[in-house]
Formats: sequence, C-alpha cells, structure tokens
Amino acid sequence: AFNDASDYAIEALALPVTNVVAGVRTSDFYASGSLMRVELDPESSLTRGMTAPESVVWFESSPVFSITDSSRVSIAARYPAAGTNPLVSGWLLGEARLAGKPALLDVRRGKGRVVLFGFRPQYRGQSMSTFPLIWNALR
Repeated sequence: AFNDASDYAIEALALPVTNVVAGVRTSDFYASGSLMRVELDPESSLTRGMTAPESVVWFESSPVFSITDSSRVSIAARYPAAGTNPLVSGWLLGEARLAGKPALLDVRRGKGRVVLFGFRPQYRGQSMSTFPLIWNALR
C-alpha cells in the first residue's frame, strides 16, 4: 500500500503497525511535498539490487510508522536516527517524529504479506530512485 493507502491497510487487515502522525496537528508536524532521506536495510528482499545505503523518497502528508508486534514485521527502510536531519529538500516541521521510524515495512499476514510504503514511491521523476522498491514488492 502506498502512502495514505497504508492507513487503510493497517486498519482493514488489523496489522501490527500504527501511524504515529495520524491526527497530529499541522502546527506540530508538517511535511507536505518534501524529499526525505531513508536508510535501507541491505538484507531486505524489498531493497534487492539497490547498492546505496540510503535513498531519497517523496514525503507528502505521509504516514509515519510504529510497530506494535515486531515478530511479524521487517523494516526495509527507516528515517535516520535523532540528530540526523532527514530533510533533503522542502519543508519539515517536527522532525523528531520521524527520527528512526520505519518508512517501508514488510508485514507477514497469514500465508502472504503486506508491504507498507510510508511515502509515494511512484511520484513523478523522483521515482527513479524508488521504482526498484515497487518491483521488489511485486516479486
């Protein structure tokens, strides 16, 4: 599920994930139309073929994940830890809410899995750096 569709998938499928910025006032957290840095897990099947240790993603009023049951969830990408600004370009208010949080999750459910993108991997020209994540999710 891409971006806001992740919220629907989390609720409809009772996934062990929450969106920590759902309902947060824009005066406390705001990042509409910004490029953010994420760190990639080289061991994840979702990052297969991506050789750089990080990527840049399009964040547009996107969900920010927190995991409630780590036994069913793998983190493929996360925002940098506190002290490292994730913002590459654009506007970000309340960066502490992103610190170390997952940006791309692979959640096991029954005999299948649900991939949650906390960003828009298919956004215009920015997609060249994130298309591999989509293709790997389809494998």
